Amino acid sequence: MKLSDDEDEIGTASGSGSPWEHTPNIGHQDEQYIIFRIKMFVHEFWVRDYANKHSPAFVRFARNFTKELEQFFDSPVGDDEPLPGSRRATVIGIEPSKEDSMLILVTSDLGSKAYADGSKIKSRLRRHLPESNRLGSFAVKIDAAHPLTVQQFTDCLTGEFMCDVSRCIPINKKCDGYADCNDKTDEETDCPTRRK
Repeated sequence: MKLSDDEDEIGTASGSGSPWEHTPNIGHQDEQYIIFRIKMFVHEFWVRDYANKHSPAFVRFARNFTKELEQFFDSPVGDDEPLPGSRRATVIGIEPSKEDSMLILVTSDLGSKAYADGSKIKSRLRRHLPESNRLGSFAVKIDAAHPLTVQQFTDCLTGEFMCDVSRCIPINKKCDGYADCNDKTDEETDCPTRRK
């Protein structure tokens, strides 16, 4: 997986939230999502169920968080107008803060369609979240010890296939009879016959 920012690469993960990768076409059919990996600290008590992406607690949190993240771009914020195009978010993981039981680290992916200005998306997050310390109904903590990180994913290399909306695997893993992607896109799409 290639990142266009200078942040460290994040390991494999999976999550829940808006099923944006399966949303009916918005805009032109051939437009692709530009994916951003966003990590931020949120004021919320850690509960063990957040470790299980299928738990009702995780699903409920992910649904509410992704709604607020999408709304952040689709509505005016400060002196910024809503961004054109559409965005879909998904929560990849929730981790407890190591030093504060009232903080959790939320990792999410944001897909932007029909709007390709990645610098504007990054600057909107980096400018407004630290000023307001809010993402809709969520209180966020952004400072030197609790940084907001935003990474932009680019296309996979030749000989690779994108899965889990944000990571690349070797193309020979596609349709090999084993689900290498957490979202199973390597086995559920365009597999005329399965190899064993």
